[in-house]
Amino acid sequence: MKEMPIGFKSLAIKLTIFILLINTVVLSALGVYYSRHFGQYIENQLVAQSLIPGVLMNESSLNYSMVREPEVLERLIGRKVDHAMVVRASGRVLYSSAAREEGVKFRDIDPGSAIFEQLMEKDGELLIRKDIYRTESSRNIIQPLHIQDTLAGYLWMAVNTEYDMYFKRKLSVIFFLGTLVCILVGGFAQAFIVNRLVVPRILRSVQCLHSVQNGNLAARIQADASGDEIGVLEHSVNAMACEIELRTSATEEATHEMELAKEAAENARTVAERANMAKSEFLANTSHEIRTPLNGILGMSEILLDSSLNQQQQNQVDTILNLGENLLETINNILDLSCVESGQVEILFEPLDLHRFFADLERAFVPSTMSYGIPLDIMIDPEIPRYVQAAQGPLRQILSNLITNAFKFTRKGEIRVRVESEGIDAEQHGCQVRFGVEDTGIGIPEHARAKIFEAFAQADGSSTRRYGGSGLGLTISNQLVSRMGGNLTVESEEGKGSSFIFELPFTYLDALPSEKGERISSENEYQDKEEPLSGTNVLVVEDNKVNRLMAKTFLKREGCHVVEAENGQEALEALGLENGPADSLHSFDIIVMDIQMPVLDGLEATKLIRERENPDRRVPIIAFTAHAMQGDRETFVAAGMNDYLAKPMRKQQLLDILQKYVEPAMA
Repeated sequence: MKEMPIGFKSLAIKLTIFILLINTVVLSALGVYYSRHFGQYIENQLVAQSLIPGVLMNESSLNYSMVREPEVLERLIGRKVDHAMVVRASGRVLYSSAAREEGVKFRDIDPGSAIFEQLMEKDGELLIRKDIYRTESSRNIIQPLHIQDTLAGYLWMAVNTEYDMYFKRKLSVIFFLGTLVCILVGGFAQAFIVNRLVVPRILRSVQCLHSVQNGNLAARIQADASGDEIGVLEHSVNAMACEIELRTSATEEATHEMELAKEAAENARTVAERANMAKSEFLANTSHEIRTPLNGILGMSEILLDSSLNQQQQNQVDTILNLGENLLETINNILDLSCVESGQVEILFEPLDLHRFFADLERAFVPSTMSYGIPLDIMIDPEIPRYVQAAQGPLRQILSNLITNAFKFTRKGEIRVRVESEGIDAEQHGCQVRFGVEDTGIGIPEHARAKIFEAFAQADGSSTRRYGGSGLGLTISNQLVSRMGGNLTVESEEGKGSSFIFELPFTYLDALPSEKGERISSENEYQDKEEPLSGTNVLVVEDNKVNRLMAKTFLKREGCHVVEAENGQEALEALGLENGPADSLHSFDIIVMDIQMPVLDGLEATKLIRERENPDRRVPIIAFTAHAMQGDRETFVAAGMNDYLAKPMRKQQLLDILQKYVEPAMA
């Protein structure tokens, strides 16, 4: 088993750092906010209290001469008064805490006094320039004095603020230390709780899988009764281990009975069929349970990548996205292998434009060529007929698997896809086509070539860890080629690259049936498809809150108007169809409908919509579900849905399928 991550690779460390960062940012912001507001509160209180002597003097409660004794003023305002004076409106100092200033003209006062910043002479009279003048250690406040509504002069005080500043600094230090303690204690407490709830449960799942891998088929997880995502994963792992144990026991029993007699063989075949049905059901359930949270992981990762992230955060989200895609690839390969092995893959031959087919294939690998920096060159023999009868889906899967492997194991050079004619039978309208995928990668040692087409096998046992992948791609491709009447072979030299080659027979056509003898240039095939989605009204029906948020975010960024519904019943209400056929047309251009939902599931909701909607305006309905087994698509279409979108959904897949069915908003 792979060693558990330590240091910064550990989930526990990452959670702890993440929680500490969040606590630091939040508490620091609160500290700055309240510090500023508290400083303003102290300032306002100081000013309000400093106005008390002037108010009392105006009310004749105090004599002007009290300014000679600053202690009286200090008791009134609760602050030390450094200097105070009463100045007549004519400009002569009437009273002052400095005896030398009494009787002195305003202009003859010490020129360094702050009072000159607040009073000025104009036409022989003093006028107030500033009510309050702030210095580093004082607040200088001036107030007019009236006798029976007649201006008698001004009261000026220099109030010492050193104590207020000291109190504010002291409080700031206390708040800072308290914030620091809250960050450390609260952060580590939260991280400790999360790590106790999440990490041990994941480790139990890993240990159970490791035990099953080593042959202990009776290993089980002592799962909690919780119904959260990890609880679902634990139950799924237990179900898988149970199924493996049952299947192994059934196979051994069948093998033993087959050796005894024909009747025992029939019984063994029955057991195997039941086991296969159980496996298919298990794979379907497991696929659904894994794809639903995986859809949220991949979708939210894409949303995060479109947000304002620093380089480190982008790298971390890219890592999550890549790991999710690797997990999805493994799930898809397991399902494909199960379908191929059970014979459920339908090889349907249909008219195919080879030029358009390879143009689509080359376009699909543009991101890979840009990511790896390896060019992909597709060369088609001009002697090959352009139009053939072929199984388009399996052929695309074979070539995609081979090209994906080529990119995975190639670090420099190039990748070539050669399509060559091996002969044409004009009388029978038949042709033999040779396909080759060549790379300049690491190559395959001679002793390992025999096992590369086996399930879960790679040329080097360490390749899975070094290059990734489950080793199922070549197995699936080999079996599909065999089903289509060909044979997949490999030519390789270690350190110089590999070539995977297969030949397939086709029946060629003069033109595609839909084209009525006129050939279409593949260069213009998508010219009319790229229509904007701005203004499109979309109804998203999904019981999972994360999936609704993800789809809503994707669509709103494209200018769509999105309405959400948690189940089929809410969808009927949004369409105005809950009580029967609607007289008026609804406003939705398309519906994205989940399958498994409470109250009313997607299939039943679709049937009711089709029964009750206006036949002149049938709204397109796209199935959005974690079901991905063979035959699911046919089930959805039979219920009245137009198309199928499997979870986990990527942003571009959602936009492509909407553009396929939604008329342009401008129309």
